[in-house]
Amino acid sequence: MSNAALFEQTSTYSSEESSERLNRLILIDGFNVMHHFKDLDHRDPTVPLLDESMCPIILLPLIIKWTKDGHCVKVVLRNMPDADKVSHDYILRELEELGFLIYNNEDRVENDDLLMLDLAMKYGAIIITRDQFRNHKGYENIAELYSVEYEKLPGKFSIENLKTSLSYKSKCEMHESNEFFYAYKSDNDYELVKESLTAFPLCNPYTITRLHILQLFLYNNIRYCYNLGLSKHINFLQPFDEFPMKWIDFRSRYNGYQLKEDGKEKYRQKPIKALKLDITEEDCYLSDEEESKA
Repeated sequence: MSNAALFEQTSTYSSEESSERLNRLILIDGFNVMHHFKDLDHRDPTVPLLDESMCPIILLPLIIKWTKDGHCVKVVLRNMPDADKVSHDYILRELEELGFLIYNNEDRVENDDLLMLDLAMKYGAIIITRDQFRNHKGYENIAELYSVEYEKLPGKFSIENLKTSLSYKSKCEMHESNEFFYAYKSDNDYELVKESLTAFPLCNPYTITRLHILQLFLYNNIRYCYNLGLSKHINFLQPFDEFPMKWIDFRSRYNGYQLKEDGKEKYRQKPIKALKLDITEEDCYLSDEEESKA
């Protein structure tokens, strides 16, 4: 599943500066983002959404895109939300297992805000949020420097597109240029960002593959909602398996298939081959250039 570039603006930095740039740590305000995209789950439209409802589907394309671009990405939560408040809660459970979720042990209101602001101050991290953080005195400058606001816009979802592509009903427009996500030697926080590379290392190939398998599972769940059947990429289920199925069973089937194909006895301790998918994913992002053409 390919992802198009998040931003397409022309860089104002020289090639020498670009070679010395560092990828900033990206922090996603989990509750904030999941709440704004709570209707992304293809649920029955007759079932009303609660005010506190959240949907983690949006987190997958965000994490996959930025991870592919070389960023370490973390989703910051106040706590692990109750299952009845989150659709597709298996996504959060998997992201937690893979190390993408971080939250304080103490479940207090605003704890997630303070954690993000502290990490931004310590490591020059970017915060993806619509929160203005006005109630956090002493952090006004940090919030202004490192927050990136997003906007929810209509996507190009259609059943016809879904036959060959993973498309979304909504797009996420970032209100900053691509350069904002990097640190250059001329930046005052360059050394802080350098320290973040050690504190928050990039994920390994095994984790990347797990993300793509999770995305494949999601894609086929959406196809099922529209009676499109399984995509051609799924060749590892058993004849007696029925779909839809639980994520843990789907993952287990793929693991077993990979074990058999590779002949590995210690599969979980070694990187596995990247899953080759030739379907196109409609990007969940909208760049400024794309917006001007719309």
